[in-house]
Amino acid sequence: MPSSTSGWSGDEIISYVQGYIGNSDSEFQSYLATSLALAEFRYCKEHDWDFLNKQNLSLTVVSGTDEYTLSVANLGFYMKSSDIKRIYSVAHNRYLKKVTLDEIRLLDPDKNDGSTAAEIEFWAPIGDNKIVVWPPQFSDTTLKVDGKVTPTALTTTSNYPTIPIHYQDSFIAFVLAMALERENDDRAAQKMTQAMMLIEKDKQADQATLSNSGQPRFRSMFEDPGALAGKLEFDPLNMAGR
Repeated sequence: MPSSTSGWSGDEIISYVQGYIGNSDSEFQSYLATSLALAEFRYCKEHDWDFLNKQNLSLTVVSGTDEYTLSVANLGFYMKSSDIKRIYSVAHNRYLKKVTLDEIRLLDPDKNDGSTAAEIEFWAPIGDNKIVVWPPQFSDTTLKVDGKVTPTALTTTSNYPTIPIHYQDSFIAFVLAMALERENDDRAAQKMTQAMMLIEKDKQADQATLSNSGQPRFRSMFEDPGALAGKLEFDPLNMAGR
């Protein structure tokens, strides 16, 4: 039975789709199980969902190590370095300024600056989900990271989607439409149209929520570029340093 807080598990979604279509074949069930993660990733790419924007994620940093991977093990989520909004240190009362890797290399090519009493001042993205901090020697601390996370892949079907319960009806409709298309079912086109209409309504509701927030947001590739014209955005990185 679906959870009142987490919604439908992967197994429950699969069971619903199989019952709707009327195909209980094990091969079809296997197709649905392997397609759930891809369907969720596709759904999450449709919009800059509020539920993917996280604040105050903790990243423990240790003097002498200047490169950190933004993984589930280190951050609690997978986050692309390009999706970081800001990094700051509560203990040092400092926003870290974002720079390029070239700037850090020019600043400290032999990577020996700083001391165990120094504070981290800069960070730069490197690779898909890795950052480098400067100076490489600093007072150990826990950094706080704000940004957009990547949904946890729904590969274990007993788990629940990253998508919250109040958006799962449109997600399930999307999975159902994909399954109908795979089965060459005549209902596929109509169901996909219905699913996209539900997703559009959810996007509008989510944007209404984001409009009440002071958090700068990542604009969707489908969003009208003029929609945010004239709006002022506060850039805390300009406040970096003391």
